[in-house]
Amino acid sequence: MVGDMSFENARVLVFGGTGAQGRSIVQGITLARTKRYRVSVLTRNKNSTQAAALASSFPDVQFVEGSYTTEEGLRNAFANQDVVYFSIDSFNVGEPFEYFWTFRAYEIAVQSKLKWFIFAGAGDRYGKLGMDEKYRNSHNIVSSGVYAEMLGILLRPTENEDGFIFQNPVDDDSVMPLLPLEMYGYRLQWALAHPEESIGKMLSAGPFFVTFPEIAAALQQVTGKKAQFKSITTSAWMEAISGHVDPDRRLPRGADPTDPTSFTFRKSFGAWWNIWKEQKEKKIEDMAWADEVYPERPRSLKEWMQTVGYEGKQIVPLYEQS
Repeated sequence: MVGDMSFENARVLVFGGTGAQGRSIVQGITLARTKRYRVSVLTRNKNSTQAAALASSFPDVQFVEGSYTTEEGLRNAFANQDVVYFSIDSFNVGEPFEYFWTFRAYEIAVQSKLKWFIFAGAGDRYGKLGMDEKYRNSHNIVSSGVYAEMLGILLRPTENEDGFIFQNPVDDDSVMPLLPLEMYGYRLQWALAHPEESIGKMLSAGPFFVTFPEIAAALQQVTGKKAQFKSITTSAWMEAISGHVDPDRRLPRGADPTDPTSFTFRKSFGAWWNIWKEQKEKKIEDMAWADEVYPERPRSLKEWMQTVGYEGKQIVPLYEQS
């Protein structure tokens, strides 16, 4: 799909730009230090609260109103663009629509003469784990991790008079890739400036590879309060979050309970926990890339906690797509 390898002043379309990950992408390429890009965001409603918040922070961003689940919407969105950062959410549209519209979007992108289709994904963890059903979940490629900001939401520790305790269904030596949201933007900014090293490759956004005892130790160092980790069952974790999330609600939102392609939060996140529990390897080379390219970034989870003011509570809202 790529001819000219220069993306100076490229026109970049971002899917999900009002969401958590997409907002980071918009920020990263809008604030690029050495190159200027013309950024557009596809949104279903230009007057939504999320779109207004994005426009307020980044007034040069253009909005394209439309849907990624219609051919007309995709053709209008891709018109006069050079690059697309493509990310859609099966929690909103469901797996069949996610698969179909991803394939169809790529075809229409080629027909629309886009130079680069960048797909946001997590890599083929399911395939690497032998396609065992317990690992199956619903969710260039910019490979990611768990948002580090989730330490203040679904991964948040409980607090009592003795300090903090993280209770999650993994082992002491299970390694979780925690990725600060801003790293998505940094990685795409770097890719646009280095297309020869990026096109056709799986790119890591440089997460911190940490165990939960290490997360607890970092929080203890930052707050001065005792922090520890306790391994629990997946069922116990689901019960603990049930006051905020219904684990057995059918997804995508509004799904027919009899639809065999729908799924539950319990099924999807249960599979993620199974994957993270089995992960024992720290991919130091992924972190080394980020340290080299962005030496000013926090070099450890402890530094990240100090930088963003994380003290065991929610620190930022996770924006929804609109």
